[in-house]
Amino acid sequence: MAKHGMFDFTNRIIGFDLLRSIAIFYVFWGHGEILVPNELKWIYSIPMIIPFEGVSLFFVLSGFLIGVILNRIDISEQRARRFTSSDLAQFDKIYALANDVLRDIKKITGTSFDSNKIDLLLNEQFPGKGLDVPDPYYGEEADYHDVYSLLDEVCSTLIEKYGPRSTIQLN
Repeated sequence: MAKHGMFDFTNRIIGFDLLRSIAIFYVFWGHGEILVPNELKWIYSIPMIIPFEGVSLFFVLSGFLIGVILNRIDISEQRARRFTSSDLAQFDKIYALANDVLRDIKKITGTSFDSNKIDLLLNEQFPGKGLDVPDPYYGEEADYHDVYSLLDEVCSTLIEKYGPRSTIQLN
């Protein structure tokens, strides 16, 4: 592709741009109800995916950019799925990348929520700070590399903490 008018399509991935457009639509759909006049609120009775799915899609797209395109990591065998309350019994530790995701996990797990088992990922690197993993989506390429480095550091911390030489016992 090349330039078309004022737009430069040289380095664009059409399918990626389509997914980004869908994510933007769902973010607006999920947050737009407050802007809609009362006589048009019936539009929100039309079945749609859960509003926060647009945000989730942005996280997936950012992860794709960080892992596949920038760092050449093969994720072809990876599969995404929804979090369920049964995950509490299946996994020893569960991490959320952002506070809004942690709130969603609390809603899903209800009274079964266990703060010893479920936490923000960056609390491993920065205990008690309650930080979100930054979303580099609207930034520069360097921001993606920074997030990748941050996640790499946190993963190293997890390996040291829970790895084979660890004295910490999970369940």
